[in-house]
Amino acid sequence: MNLYAAWLRPLLFRLDAEQAHQLALEAAARFGRHVVARQLGDDHDRRLQVKIAGLHFPNPVGLAAGFDKSGTAVEVLAGLGFG
Repeated sequence: MNLYAAWLRPLLFRLDAEQAHQLALEAAARFGRHVVARQLGDDHDRRLQVKIAGLHFPNPVGLAAGFDKSGTAVEVLAGLGFG
């Protein structure tokens, strides 16, 4: 069992949904300021490419609209493969 499954997930699931959302955004915003976060997405894996309704995307589409509506975590989300 990994650290996420054993400790982090159970703790996060005890939080109110808004608290978990805010915590995730704050952590992503802080991590996104570091060079490492910006380099995460430099190597786009071709297996992740998708074509939806005739549009080509270099990565999967899967982030809910409004998750980062203020744009505080753009760097880290892009680094994780969100377009």
